[in-house]
Amino acid sequence: MFFGKRRGFAAGIAAAALIAGTVAAAQPASALTINNVGWVEVDPVINSKLYPDPCGPYDFCLLYSSVMTSVRFQGPIGNETAVPKVGERFYVHVWTAALDSPFNVISDNYQMKLLLPEGVRTDIRTNDDVGCFVSNPNGSFKRYMASWECQDPVKVGVYDQFPAVALGENETANFWVPVVADRTFNQNATIGLSMSYSKPAGALPNPLYAQNSKLVVNPAPADTGGGGTGTGGTGTGGTGTGGTGTGGTGTGGTGTGDSGNGTNDTGATSVVVTKVPAKLVGATKVKSLTPKVCVVKGKGKKAKVSVIKSGKCKLTGKKGKKTVKATLRVTR
Repeated sequence: MFFGKRRGFAAGIAAAALIAGTVAAAQPASALTINNVGWVEVDPVINSKLYPDPCGPYDFCLLYSSVMTSVRFQGPIGNETAVPKVGERFYVHVWTAALDSPFNVISDNYQMKLLLPEGVRTDIRTNDDVGCFVSNPNGSFKRYMASWECQDPVKVGVYDQFPAVALGENETANFWVPVVADRTFNQNATIGLSMSYSKPAGALPNPLYAQNSKLVVNPAPADTGGGGTGTGGTGTGGTGTGGTGTGGTGTGGTGTGDSGNGTNDTGATSVVVTKVPAKLVGATKVKSLTPKVCVVKGKGKKAKVSVIKSGKCKLTGKKGKKTVKATLRVTR
């Protein structure tokens, strides 16, 4: 479905069946597009009543359904048949239909209020993000909404409240709004919809509440960090190759070859770990004298140097009663 919407105006929508096809917009150029696939549906909630009321033993009563409402959603924008993930925008569609009545008493202003589960919020970024118009109950386009009706929802308490829409018989008010979840829902979560109206004056229950209890949100893709998948330096230099030389500075992947200690940076967010200098192998109480450049992890033979940033790494340790110091240049 394609919508042309600026705040206060749903423009240029050509008549077409919502269920079977698409709705095209003539303007503006940055029109909202919603693919009519992947909708997770629930049965609508319908108000019905015997009329006239009360129905006595000798009255002739007719059963009629006057109003029905429902809420549905689809997968992330651009992949509507998939389950949405944390941080992905997807669309919720709310609608209310005023059905045919033999007494022509249900023309009224109908107002919908969306109740999103905690952790889900509307994500309206531009005037074109929310779609709205009036259709027939079968979903086919019928008419544009008035400018004061076709507005973005407003937060009122726990609800995202849409403007009241004037409906006659056999008319349906439709709103499409983008939302985003900031957490996962491993079990089904509920999207609620409350709808109220005024003029029937006791003819029907008010408000009418619908819900869709099928919402599932998967985790966001794992963050692999800013580092690449390179294997470190393989260049030749000095008297050796790659990391075994005394002057190798070859490049590979996203890191650079070290200066001869056999280690390479594997990515911008990784921590470089190298062995302690030979002078300190077997020493006890090895520690760094330059903790902003390097720190020592582990003890004795398991001691390793974690590089914080490039520079001179100064280390000290104990061999018996003797204090031993060593300095090595590290690359981060």
